[in-house]
Amino acid sequence: MKDLAAQHQNVLRYNNSKAVIRVIQTNKFNPISRADIAKVLQMSPTSITRIITSLMELDLIKQEEAFSKGVGRNGINICINKDAFLSLGFAIDCDYLKISIIDCERCVAAEDIFRLETEDYDIDKLMSRGKHMFWQLCKREGINPSLVKCMGISCCGLVDYKNGVSCFSPQLGWKNLDIGKKAEEIFGMPVCVDNDIKMALVGATFQSTDMNHADVTYLSIGSGVGVAVMYGGNMVRGINNAAGEIGHTMFSLNGRLCACGKHGCLSAYISEQGVVRECSNQGHPIGELKELMAAYHGGEEWTVPIIDDLTKNMAMAFCNMIYTYNSQYLLVGGNMVVDFPELYEMARVKFLDLINEDFNLDIIIKKREFKNNEAMGAAFVAQEQYIDRLLTT
Repeated sequence: MKDLAAQHQNVLRYNNSKAVIRVIQTNKFNPISRADIAKVLQMSPTSITRIITSLMELDLIKQEEAFSKGVGRNGINICINKDAFLSLGFAIDCDYLKISIIDCERCVAAEDIFRLETEDYDIDKLMSRGKHMFWQLCKREGINPSLVKCMGISCCGLVDYKNGVSCFSPQLGWKNLDIGKKAEEIFGMPVCVDNDIKMALVGATFQSTDMNHADVTYLSIGSGVGVAVMYGGNMVRGINNAAGEIGHTMFSLNGRLCACGKHGCLSAYISEQGVVRECSNQGHPIGELKELMAAYHGGEEWTVPIIDDLTKNMAMAFCNMIYTYNSQYLLVGGNMVVDFPELYEMARVKFLDLINEDFNLDIIIKKREFKNNEAMGAAFVAQEQYIDRLLTT
């Protein structure tokens, strides 16, 4: 019974510590005192003082003298110690390696993107390239690499996030690849691994006070197509973390060939790879989507039906996301949307004609402007797990 009581106390202490950190993070732009925290959490001042003391010993928070509002001593406010440690996010997709470093105030301290010129996705080469990017970024931004204590990795495909394994990634040609172990060997820090779209959703919402606890669907359109969904700030994963793999849902029976080897997948119709392949099938071989867009803006007639078909299919995907997940926010991002915003705008116009207006009353649709959502999200998740480790050990 004593062991059970001790376990219960440990869980209670952990939950209370997390709650205090969350309150301080939420109020980072407004000074907050011990008394304020106690009122918000409906806990005794003695308990809050005990928790604050332990968090200060871990260097996670600090106190600052506040200006006096009247007669008497200045108050003491509590805030996150943004320099306690840094966390690293590393994103891998078919076209880019992306890197992001965030501090404990959830602010991006540095970031970079490296364009992959070849389709060589050997994990040793990618990790070596990633470490070189990390050291160069630290040098450029004047960051001490020893302050980076943890690392998150996002990659496309089916990921066993509990064990850090890429189970299946047709885009990268990976199967049952232990990315986490390899990264820990090379970077020498604890590593977590997750699906790129889920991490992009985290990266798109973790700094937003409106969205980080809301119902949000994130649709990413780039080299592949995927969706991530949160309800009340909680990620929807499914039984094997494959929830949201809509890129390989059936869009047209016996339709276009997909990179996964099947026919008719949505990815074959709205991803960059799918569109490039379709151009070649129609007798207009191109290497990248930007060649199609250049020809389109140059007035080449063969591009018009392809662009029209692409944006119509994108619009149908928007509708399907709203009908399927019914979230308050629909975020649309990915390299294709960021690089070619005109495609998003054309698709949005067609979407308004397709959607049943009764389903579109309260939904907020936003285009994500950043390419680095996946790396930011991975860095944030790594940070959260590292703090959990500090609180439990």
